Amino acid sequence: MTSVAHRREYPNPPIAEVICQVAFAEPVQWSAASAGLLFGRIREDYPVEPKTQVAIEAILAGDDGKFQVNRGNQRYVYANKEQNRRLVANENTISVNALPPYENWNSLSKRFQSALSIYQEEFGSFIPATVSLRYINRIVVPGVSVETSEYFNVPVVTTHQPDARVHGFVSRSQSRSPETEIGTTVTFASADGHTVENESAFILDIDLEIPAPPDATAETLGDLASLLHGWENHEFESSIKDKARDLFA
Repeated sequence: MTSVAHRREYPNPPIAEVICQVAFAEPVQWSAASAGLLFGRIREDYPVEPKTQVAIEAILAGDDGKFQVNRGNQRYVYANKEQNRRLVANENTISVNALPPYENWNSLSKRFQSALSIYQEEFGSFIPATVSLRYINRIVVPGVSVETSEYFNVPVVTTHQPDARVHGFVSRSQSRSPETEIGTTVTFASADGHTVENESAFILDIDLEIPAPPDATAETLGDLASLLHGWENHEFESSIKDKARDLFA
């Protein structure tokens, strides 16, 4: 099997958010009381009163290429006092999320497996369908007119007109490896709303997903997440150049 890239430790990693999730093959039994029952079990680590969140997904539908907006199921968001360590759950998925400051993988993985075990104890066994791991990186580079190829190995499509400069872009690819069975979505984009003078910001969003055995235990699901963690690092290191790495030192 192909080996993954060497892991580098950065003093200032550009991670904006990490999401480690299990999606279920079929919904678990969930009622109006379920969110409160779960809160009672995890309150020590996530003491903030849970909030609700509804996922909205826009997809291209039909031959006319029009966007269709789909409203997802309501999810419950549990958080620590600092609001930077979260558990998100409903009848279809459970995830742990991390926001800055950086949370090392051992800590995140421990939270992930703990969340799965508590969820199973409270609502019974679930049938996992997939495990996914998503790292959203926000990389700030000096300068306004930045040549992205100096920092990144991810190509950007530009116009063929003379002396044209890219002012904004979004590039997304989806792929699946028959060797690893991992599906990977990479989104590379300019970041809107960065107003610091003489700086530019970019988003490198790496989202990996792997099928899970239907009888997988919390430990097995944690092992799959760790496998994805290795390949996420491989994708990240393969997507940046040394000039970008210097920014994280």
